[in-house]
Amino acid sequence: EFCWILDPIDGTSEFVCGAYHWGSLIGLCRRRVPVVGIINSPATNDRWVGAEGMESTWNGDVISSAPCDRMSEARLNVSGYGLGALQEPDWVKCVHDIIARTHTCSYMGPNAYSWGLLASGSLDIVLDAHDCGVYDFCAIIPIIHGAGGRVVRYDGQGLDNGAVLDMDTNYAAFAVGDEELVEPVAGLLEKAAWLSK
Repeated sequence: EFCWILDPIDGTSEFVCGAYHWGSLIGLCRRRVPVVGIINSPATNDRWVGAEGMESTWNGDVISSAPCDRMSEARLNVSGYGLGALQEPDWVKCVHDIIARTHTCSYMGPNAYSWGLLASGSLDIVLDAHDCGVYDFCAIIPIIHGAGGRVVRYDGQGLDNGAVLDMDTNYAAFAVGDEELVEPVAGLLEKAAWLSK
């Protein structure tokens, strides 16, 4: 009935190089639905925790994602690994279209830390690579959902709100702090031909 999903070092390269953008992702699923999540960032002494039916916390304080219903005001983060998909011309066009429509954009290594920043209200959109394993985002689902945000596939279908995960499937996922951003981001991402491969 219960299954732990762990990514002990999300950002191995950054860890090896001594950078701080790495962390541990710890998720607990009940019947393949994420119900508990922890993002632990030892390098910065930060910890985000979320659980089904509870408000999420950052270092023990209750957090909420930021209200932002317009792309033109959104703070975007594109994962460094997501940039590795640049060999896909459609991906490049989608990312450029999204960047052009947002207020500001940053590029970080793994998303462990940026997922936490979104849940805490410091980012509005986190766009990850298009081939994430369940271990890459299972833990963040209860955290972001408990902070008021959404975690969805590129086609706009929720990976939160009780969605059952296929543990053997890679997902194309992004997160938003405000549900109003799901449709415009998904609309731009759906234009990429590789999504239908």
